[in-house]
Amino acid sequence: NESIKDAEIVPPGYQIVRCDRTDGRKQGGAFLVATNQFDLRTASIKGTDIDARVFELVSVCVYNSCSKFLFLCCIVYIPPGSSEDEYMLLFKCIEQLCCKYREIIVIGDFNLHSCCVNVTNYFEYLCTFCEFTQSNDIPNNLGRQLDLVLSAGQGEVLVSEAGEALVAIDKAHPPLEIHVQIRTTLRPSPPLCEYTVTDNNDKHNRPEWNFYKANFHVLYSLLMSVDWSPMYIMTDAEEVLNYFYEIFTGILDQCVPRKKQKN
Repeated sequence: NESIKDAEIVPPGYQIVRCDRTDGRKQGGAFLVATNQFDLRTASIKGTDIDARVFELVSVCVYNSCSKFLFLCCIVYIPPGSSEDEYMLLFKCIEQLCCKYREIIVIGDFNLHSCCVNVTNYFEYLCTFCEFTQSNDIPNNLGRQLDLVLSAGQGEVLVSEAGEALVAIDKAHPPLEIHVQIRTTLRPSPPLCEYTVTDNNDKHNRPEWNFYKANFHVLYSLLMSVDWSPMYIMTDAEEVLNYFYEIFTGILDQCVPRKKQKN
């Protein structure tokens, strides 16, 4: 609950979005943790007070360091034996998000084995409506998949059993490692030649930074925190170059003022 501070859950360098358990059951809840190289923004759900429900739902828009939207991520938990009304309300919340966002990944414990036929039927409809693909086929100790990984959009989602866990392993919930490949359309960067031309008429077409006034401490910190791993899955050299300039020039603009253009 609110008496537990974020810093007691995650170490420095991480951010967290929480949905604490407030209905009087044992302590717990759901949360999403990310490094500071991502920007997490809570996605609103109209007409529902999540804190008053039996289930927990975290819904967050994930952006990269250049404020480019990547995907919506939802973390879900609904306890076994929950009423049909609670399940239907949860599904309606997810539907609402599906109407607003195309790239979505939903991860959570749905406990579908304990619910009625009406709920399972509506869950099948939900997957069809949202165009979800269920990617987790890792069974627990009873041969079931209580934890589901639902995704919609163009990105590929690969699920495997994690080699290590952050907490003690619950045999009903094997730890999962989920890889999400997101395809984004990046803003085209100027060709390399625009930064190397010598024609005086072209100097005004390229950015010039005043490094005498740069905040090098922040600059170095931001460069060290960049996740360059997306470049390693790109197969086109121009795409790699555009990605590099998108990140690098974005960081320069945050830390180094531009020179004033002379007429």
